[in-house]
Amino acid sequence: MHEDEIQQVLGQYLERDIALDVFRQWFAGAYAHVRQDPDASREASHLCNRIVGPLAEFSRGHRSEDALRAQLRMLSRPFAPIRATVKAKRVVFGESPSRALSTNAPILLPLGA
Repeated sequence: MHEDEIQQVLGQYLERDIALDVFRQWFAGAYAHVRQDPDASREASHLCNRIVGPLAEFSRGHRSEDALRAQLRMLSRPFAPIRATVKAKRVVFGESPSRALSTNAPILLPLGA
């Protein structure tokens, strides 16, 4: 099993193409497969390890499904759609720091920044 396959199914869950129960059932099998398959990629193993914690927290009631989805979205590929808006303070060179940081302005960040 490779990371791409896990990312694909994770993406389907994040985009609400499949239900959480479907994703959890599929992931349980994928996780067991990655643990037992000596040919599974290191990336797949690493991704599974990062997914299993948030799923366990959700199962124990320590995380809502929205919080689970947000946590798992951070594990998805950088080109997965992001629905959050980033806002930051604009820095104007040549002005005092307190004045420069007092102006709110949306900024655009390149992916991966």
